[in-house]
Amino acid sequence: MNLLRFLFFLAVGWLGWILLRRWLCGQRFSSIDSQPSQTPTMRMVRCTYCGIHLPQRDALKKNHHWYCDRAHLEADLSNQHID
Repeated sequence: MNLLRFLFFLAVGWLGWILLRRWLCGQRFSSIDSQPSQTPTMRMVRCTYCGIHLPQRDALKKNHHWYCDRAHLEADLSNQHID
């Protein structure tokens, strides 16, 4: 009889531990979800020459076209003059 009582309390304690952990994790995640994101979103643009996408702050702009580096900007502009 003592063994059954011990197993019963062991199972109840284990179940209580599982429920407590779930409740604490839920509290932690809900507080994280309620905070606004600290990472600002970045606008992405596409290089007119090669098609790669990059953040707008890293891109070069010329005549309403975006370029990933100076070499692509100059290559595209020199190709436009040939046509």
